[in-house]
Amino acid sequence: MKRAIPLAGVAAMGLLIPGVAWASGGESWSPTALYASLAALSIGGLAAIAGLWIGRDKSRPIYFAVAMTFLIASAVGVGMAQSYMDAIEMVKKKKDLKNMMSMVSEIAVATGDEELAALIESSGGGEVEIEAPPPAPEPTPAAETDEEG
Repeated sequence: MKRAIPLAGVAAMGLLIPGVAWASGGESWSPTALYASLAALSIGGLAAIAGLWIGRDKSRPIYFAVAMTFLIASAVGVGMAQSYMDAIEMVKKKKDLKNMMSMVSEIAVATGDEELAALIESSGGGEVEIEAPPPAPEPTPAAETDEEG
């Protein structure tokens, strides 16, 4: 007898993949993306567990289903923890990048390096205003020494 894949299992796979990709692979991070990822993992995990118990073969021992429930719940828990830790790491990286861009901007202003300022602006570091350097003083002519003595 052929067994069909439970609809809940298909739904779980469809919910797990985009949620994890959205939270960890996106260029911009937002709390909404993290919450959506955690919700998708929760719903997908619950759907997988429900599908497991609904489509369970009654002739098999119950501890198989219990073991699979534990494994699915563990996988969902690890996925949720990983998504949360990735989000924290991304926030730290953005903060570090902002600090580094600020320091490089200060260096560009202090040295008057226009190329560095253009690189910072093109990299999304904001506008860097470089003041024109003060004009260099003109060298004074060497004093003529009177050797007629």
